[in-house]
Amino acid sequence: MKKIFCLFGLLMVFLFVSSCNEEEAFYEGDSYVHFLKEEGEAFVFADQDYRDVEVEFGTVQTVSGNPDVKIVYDPVNSTAVEGVDFQILNGGSGVVLDGQAIGKFTIRILKAPATQAGKVANFKIKSTAFANNLDYQSYSLRMSLTCSDAVFIGTGKFKNNVAWWTGDATAVYDVIKSTPVSGNEQLRVKGFWDNGDDLVVYYNPTTFVVTVPDQFTGYTYNSGGINAPVWARPATDGTVSSYNPCTRRLTLRIYYYLKGTTYFLANDTEEFTGQ
Repeated sequence: MKKIFCLFGLLMVFLFVSSCNEEEAFYEGDSYVHFLKEEGEAFVFADQDYRDVEVEFGTVQTVSGNPDVKIVYDPVNSTAVEGVDFQILNGGSGVVLDGQAIGKFTIRILKAPATQAGKVANFKIKSTAFANNLDYQSYSLRMSLTCSDAVFIGTGKFKNNVAWWTGDATAVYDVIKSTPVSGNEQLRVKGFWDNGDDLVVYYNPTTFVVTVPDQFTGYTYNSGGINAPVWARPATDGTVSSYNPCTRRLTLRIYYYLKGTTYFLANDTEEFTGQ
């Protein structure tokens, strides 16, 4: 029973690196081949012709030589087309270094047909040297077009073409990239608020989602017996702020409210487009 428990632990983590009480810490059963995960995401940048990405697989046991392990395109449920959207390099053969149990396939994502919406390619794994009776026998790769921060920021000049707060859809602001916080990059729309403060947002370059932190607009509402500062935070109607790094468009959904009261002004849109 103790040995069975050890083997089960091995199969769960793919590499047996610990002992169970006083049993030997070696697995001498059959070798299996499998992907290390079921899905992944990769980007090709607009200023690249292509980008090579690696898809990892495991063999449970360490290997020597050049094992016969291949990645095979599965067109079922795929929206990406082999030879058009991507290429499988090395004839589909995986590479495992001697004495290792982790290998890699290489997929080349082509820029020309890529879209920001993304396309999905499904793959299977096969081998004449290893059995395929573990989980993770299929892998789904989403491949998308994106643009670098340098392309997105450009000259740093952005027109506030949808302007709820100021009402001036001709105004052009300087937009700068600032200090990253918690994995999200920070943008500042310089001098946007009424008191000259910057409009601050955070953006995620992987999901393209933008977050509007709670911040003072620089304006105090004083009417009908109400005197309260107007603050801005994410919209409460379920819409999400986002940005498109290739079209250079930053779309913010903002909830304007009177801090310290139950009153609000609007859930509305501010949009900035690079010039």
